[in-house]
Amino acid sequence: MRNKSIIITTLFFAIAKLAFCQGTWIQKSNFIGTPRYYAKQFEINNKGYVLTGANNFNLYADLWEYNPVNDTWTQKANFPGAARSTAVAFAIGNKGYFGTGAISLNYFNDFWEYDPSLNSWTQKADCSSTVREGAVGFSIGNKGYIGLGFSLSDFWEYDPSADTWTQKSDFPPGVRDVAVGFSIGDKGYVGTGSGGAWDYNDFWEYQPLTDTWTQKASVPGGTRYGAVGFSICDYGYVCGGWKAIGLGNDLWQYNTTMNTWVQKADFAGGQITAQIAFVIQQRAYMGTGADSAYHNRTDFWEYIPDDTCKLEGVDEMDNSMSFLLYPNPNFGEMTLAYNFHNSETATFNIFDVAGRLVKKQILVSESKKTTITAEELSAGAYYYQILLGERKVKSDKLIIIK
Repeated sequence: MRNKSIIITTLFFAIAKLAFCQGTWIQKSNFIGTPRYYAKQFEINNKGYVLTGANNFNLYADLWEYNPVNDTWTQKANFPGAARSTAVAFAIGNKGYFGTGAISLNYFNDFWEYDPSLNSWTQKADCSSTVREGAVGFSIGNKGYIGLGFSLSDFWEYDPSADTWTQKSDFPPGVRDVAVGFSIGDKGYVGTGSGGAWDYNDFWEYQPLTDTWTQKASVPGGTRYGAVGFSICDYGYVCGGWKAIGLGNDLWQYNTTMNTWVQKADFAGGQITAQIAFVIQQRAYMGTGADSAYHNRTDFWEYIPDDTCKLEGVDEMDNSMSFLLYPNPNFGEMTLAYNFHNSETATFNIFDVAGRLVKKQILVSESKKTTITAEELSAGAYYYQILLGERKVKSDKLIIIK
């Protein structure tokens, strides 16, 4: 009986560890705007922004700010353009960018910049000469990217410093709308969606330096459209959407190094499509959208990747240690707030995308906060790493803009 008890206990802890390894969903304060689907989002300085969207035949132009520190929503200046849904949005540095989308069968190609410090909007150069809805959008370094959409496969790069658009290589599979799109480091990723009479689960990597597309491992769980995608550290995530077997709430994690997918904890809010998701301090926040009965939603959730499934090569920290780098992206100057044992030496390292060490700074435990200056580095994507002695305790991407 004793051996049986040991086996049962061991099995219990193994199952518990496996469950925790899937990550954790925690419900937060509901979105306080009108319930909606196909809204859009961006994140700036550790706050999330949700705007526009549709509720049946009603369209919205409002903007809401979410503060994860106190779990509160605050309404901001309305988007000054036409109310719409199925648009695109992303952030570059300390500004948000938003455009395209549709009202019924009327499509747009206008493009706007939001400054949270002034709570104001400025219209920028139109996105290409083509109106579009259901496109994908994301930023890499100090550039933005928009492409695809209903009956479209073209792809464009936006330079905010010059307020200009440059056409890039088309999406190789062809037309695609309501796909997922996000960036990890210096690359973009696009997949799933609908094109013509077909839905897809293919997944593609875009390399801006060479303007090339490379097909990667398909998203598991079958074809889908209207899903959401986001990235945390070096991992990508795809969740929900309409599938051949109905609406899903499955969450899949993509490993860029291994080109593999692993299923994580299902979205705790149930089946969902056309939702928003943004990432703040390595935690994802997801909500709005619609359920399988086409009910529009306001529930809002936080996803916490588990600590035991940490980045490869990063050792586990105890609860007495903490490291917070902000703002990120930045203009070459950032603040690192930290706490660690006085007996250990901590080092802050920055690596370029080729893995070369380009910046090293020793941290003094008594200071608790220091300024990291990297103005000598060119604009682009980097990775930072924090060592305690020889232990790697934190690693994440770092974006410098000029």
